[in-house]
Amino acid sequence: MKKLLLTALVGSLPIIALAQTAPFSVSTNQYTAQQLVNDVLLNTSCYPATNITSKTGTDYASVNGIASFQKNDAVFPFASGIMLSNGDALNAPGPITGNGVSSGSNEWLGDADLTNTVGGYSSGTYTSRNASSLEFDFVPLKQEISLNYLFASNEYGQYQCTFSDAVVILLKDLTSGSGYMNIATIPGTVTPIATATTSSNIYNANCPSLNPQFFGTYYFNDPATAPVNYRGISATLTAQAAVVPGHTYHIKIVIADKNDPLFDSAVFFEAGSFDIGGFSDFELTAMGDSICSAEGVSLGTNLGEGYTHEWSFNQVAIDGETQNSLIPMLSGEYSVTVTQALTGCTVTKSIIVEAGEGLPLDIAISDLTVTDENNDGYAAFDLSVVTEEISNQTGQPSIYAITYYETLADAQAAANPIVFEVYTNVNANEQVLYARVDKTDSGCSDIFSFNLVVTPAPEAPAAPTGETDQTFEAGDTLADVEVEGENIQWYDNDGTVPAPPTGLSDPLPLTTVLQDGTTYYASQTVDGVESKTRLAVTVHVLLGLNDNILNNLVYYPNPVKDIINFSNTTDIDTITFTNMVGQLMLSRSIGTTTTQVTISELADGIYFAKITAQGKTKTVKIIKE
Repeated sequence: MKKLLLTALVGSLPIIALAQTAPFSVSTNQYTAQQLVNDVLLNTSCYPATNITSKTGTDYASVNGIASFQKNDAVFPFASGIMLSNGDALNAPGPITGNGVSSGSNEWLGDADLTNTVGGYSSGTYTSRNASSLEFDFVPLKQEISLNYLFASNEYGQYQCTFSDAVVILLKDLTSGSGYMNIATIPGTVTPIATATTSSNIYNANCPSLNPQFFGTYYFNDPATAPVNYRGISATLTAQAAVVPGHTYHIKIVIADKNDPLFDSAVFFEAGSFDIGGFSDFELTAMGDSICSAEGVSLGTNLGEGYTHEWSFNQVAIDGETQNSLIPMLSGEYSVTVTQALTGCTVTKSIIVEAGEGLPLDIAISDLTVTDENNDGYAAFDLSVVTEEISNQTGQPSIYAITYYETLADAQAAANPIVFEVYTNVNANEQVLYARVDKTDSGCSDIFSFNLVVTPAPEAPAAPTGETDQTFEAGDTLADVEVEGENIQWYDNDGTVPAPPTGLSDPLPLTTVLQDGTTYYASQTVDGVESKTRLAVTVHVLLGLNDNILNNLVYYPNPVKDIINFSNTTDIDTITFTNMVGQLMLSRSIGTTTTQVTISELADGIYFAKITAQGKTKTVKIIKE
């Protein structure tokens, strides 16, 4: 039995299509700021961000620090996303070049909100420079939001403490009127993310380690392996915050240099990781192996109250199907359109269900066995017997098509079917055939094998045994002939040459009256097989009185040693003696009513004396001692 193939037609995360500049690539012009937020960063299309603004070096006649990225073949935690840099974003692709790229300018200003947030966590005065920022409003539909990111910098390893570049993600509830809260912090603390707060003195002995578990990789000692053109990167981090569903929030993402425009840093955000709730990321899932299996397949969204479902099959609506699950009966494309009652947002996702090869039932086929009458290894098999066996197991033969094939490959391809209901095996003695069963109302099918077995014909038994010459009284029949064997049948020939009118295979009835001097032939049948040779039995009908001519015949003594006497009321014409196999041993002409016949010359044994008088005969058994 053939297996189900499920192909999702709608992905959950956007894939940014950039030019394949290996191994890591960025673009500063593929997306607008609005598209970077709504098409790349957010994981929902139902609830777009609004009031989107950005600021970077191009606002100060300098370089652009805002871009999209794609890792391509680079070893990097995120496949794609957006980045903000305090330098030129186009310098971001690895490997590392030089001691540390610096691409900002003195004219490029910093950001007061960042300065106020991180200034207290850095030694000395803190003046932010070369700030890139991205801001927008959004409405969460869950009680917690999250965003995946990592921080990269050329300050790591050399000026990580004294010139601590930093990133902040500032969040405030516009509905309640609260102030900014930084959610880009060391987990479990309010400490902002900066080179000084995620440092390891392994790479700078003059700078003490601070939260080194959140520092990721230092590439400067092996620059060729760097996926990005920064001396080091942090571990992957997640910004999280508790929110009130339905409130309007403002978020501001900022990265900046500390005090000077040198040694660039960047923050990378994973595409689709800004999770504000909703349901556009729901999955249309399929449970089960195949619609053709006994368990079947169930499609579902796992969305509960507050959502309506409309299902379709091959783009045609399925009437009455409004639940969050569906059991498909046919192979094809299934789609569900889900509408959220709260927002009216509608999302459609599709999945292709393929039938595979399995049937919703198991079928067992018995081997076909035929006796080889010719003992040559070949026989004719009636495949209708198999068809009937399969049909009885389906329970609904009208919706199943059954075809037969000599090879599994043909059965799988439904090619070169056997067209004859009675099939002769092509491989001597035993051969495998394949039955393909197709459920015509679903496209489900399965293949079952069975054996054609040719058994040699049983060896014919020997002929029955018994006396080959037997004597009987007048009127006895074949039923009175004594032979040893099973299922005895009598014939008028030995079975080797047709003997008209009965031929070789027409047995004589047991009621056949025995005729004197006639040879009959007996066969026996054992386990359904008749002997090929037959026992020949010649019968002698004793005291076969014809009219009254020999009715008073007297003969004595019997047994006899030398001379036997015969007498009759009428003249005896002749007396002949034959042995048990019918050979003539002695013949005498008499012509009188009494006579003596000397048989001393005959060997001891049983003889048949045939007496003739006036054209009539009588045969008697004589024992010679």
